[in-house]
Amino acid sequence: MRIRELRLLRYGKFTDRLLALPHAPQDIHLVVGANEAGKSTMRRALSDWLFGFPMRSTGMDFLHPMQDLRLGGIIEDNTVSLEEHSSGPDTATGNTETGASSDGQIRSLNFERRKGQKNTLRTPADEPLPDSTLHEWLGSLQADEFRRMYALDHATLVEGSESILQASDDIGRMLFQAAAGIEHLGDALKTLQQEADSLWAPRKSGNRIFYQQQDAYEDARRTLGQAQLRTRDWKESHDALMDVQHQLEEARSKHAEIQQHIHRLERIRRVQPLLR
Repeated sequence: MRIRELRLLRYGKFTDRLLALPHAPQDIHLVVGANEAGKSTMRRALSDWLFGFPMRSTGMDFLHPMQDLRLGGIIEDNTVSLEEHSSGPDTATGNTETGASSDGQIRSLNFERRKGQKNTLRTPADEPLPDSTLHEWLGSLQADEFRRMYALDHATLVEGSESILQASDDIGRMLFQAAAGIEHLGDALKTLQQEADSLWAPRKSGNRIFYQQQDAYEDARRTLGQAQLRTRDWKESHDALMDVQHQLEEARSKHAEIQQHIHRLERIRRVQPLLR
């Protein structure tokens, strides 16, 4: 089975958005876009379209009401070659009664999925389809398995890698490491974890480099704060200095006047005996 197109009719921030995935010689499609462009939304839409919306909120009802959420698309037989696909008639529209079509070479199913508790599988004409319609296409594949195998995100990858490496005697982990040629990955991970623990941990410890540097930073901040002079303090000190300088000038002027008076009296004292 392959997906020929995905239609985000009312889902997340999208309305009537078509993601076409036509056959190609190298049948790999790479979807790229900026942050918040909707790549993760499309990944989640695949699961909701194939297996149904979860009973609780999907988080995709911020533009369209939850009961109006709707997805559509076409799945087809991926055993058909590109030449066979190109030579056959177009089956994208499907049958108006079942949403399925076949021309002897290509089998396809055009269906939509709405939010609800029953009859959520619909034809493009909004007629109900049996819940068993997808069994021959999906087999025993369940939503959780689909997300783990075909709809991985960063958080799931991290969680899966931690599960693989969680126990040193786990046979699954050892087989994985042996097959990947990374037998000592567990030891390397343990070393990295020890190094990371020596750097930082939620609980503060004087032995961890992060908290040592944090304490040094706080000490430097306090020293800087003590060395800094606020504008108001500087102005008060400057005004006080100006007052002292003014008082000093007045004192010097007064001192000069007194000195002149002393010199005058001294001259009078020296000539007074001569005047008798």
